Amino acid sequence: MDVTLTGNVTVPSGITLTVTPGVNINFNGYGILLDGGTVNFEGGDPNCVYLKRSGTLNGYFGAIQPAINYAGSGQTVELQARTYNESPSFSSKSNVTLLGQGEGSTTLNGGISVINSSYITVSNLTMSGALSLNNNDHTWFSNATVTGSTLANDYGGTVNELYRVTASNIGASFGLNAYGGTGDLIESSISNGDCAVYLSNDASYNIGTNNTFCSNGADIDAENGAYAYAISNTYSRSPYPVYGNVF
Repeated sequence: MDVTLTGNVTVPSGITLTVTPGVNINFNGYGILLDGGTVNFEGGDPNCVYLKRSGTLNGYFGAIQPAINYAGSGQTVELQARTYNESPSFSSKSNVTLLGQGEGSTTLNGGISVINSSYITVSNLTMSGALSLNNNDHTWFSNATVTGSTLANDYGGTVNELYRVTASNIGASFGLNAYGGTGDLIESSISNGDCAVYLSNDASYNIGTNNTFCSNGADIDAENGAYAYAISNTYSRSPYPVYGNVF
């Protein structure tokens, strides 16, 4: 039997909602929210997206985007170890985390956009698209692998932190593109591309420590008023393939 939600369902304290075997829930963009109550999926836990706060389960959603839309400050949208065919976005959000189960375990067939937001964290997943950053304050992207041609695009913002991220086959594209903004690239790996890190339009990034660049035409190129401060990295070749305002 199929059950389609027409709005968010709240389970209050002292109540257990039991979903019997054979019942398929179509979340329809909504969620099952826990206000002290519990849900018992007798047929096994479905492939839901979890909404949590400090490790406590707050609700179930059928897709990533509705969970992000509902999430408030201090909450985590937790993904399961499976593949999601979405390109979710954060817009005007603060202090929200998107957490997978690990690279190669949680896979996103798409990219992620963060717009006009602050203190957003994305970690522990593999994704095919890029991370797109626009006018944010404090964004953390860590323990992630990007299989597409671009790791991240920064269109302006402050303190964008990329830590232990990997893009291994960027091809004719640039790995990290920063068209403005400030941030750090730390303990990451970008390889097999025309340019690993391209900065322009007054962008300022610390590239290091301990990044690995391999088989790139250029490892760092900072142009048009941009600056890169490179510290303790492994480069594609000697002499260092760095260009522009790189210190």
